[in-house]
Amino acid sequence: MQKTIKPTKGLYHKADEITKGELLSKKITRLSSIEMQEPLELLEELNYIKIVEERTKRAVKPKTIIKVNPIIFYE
Repeated sequence: MQKTIKPTKGLYHKADEITKGELLSKKITRLSSIEMQEPLELLEELNYIKIVEERTKRAVKPKTIIKVNPIIFYE
């Protein structure tokens, strides 16, 4: 069974980055973290995004930040 992604109002803004947690929130997609990994890796290989692991002093697990290549907004 294929899952569908339904965009929400206000989602289509020019964001330069988003956390993986925000991307996986139920407001944006119903896909699991495992299901999202392959498409994210493909987008990174094509230089549309860059996946960065960021550690804070208090966090045990690093925050995954997805940075959007600004060039795609001008194509």
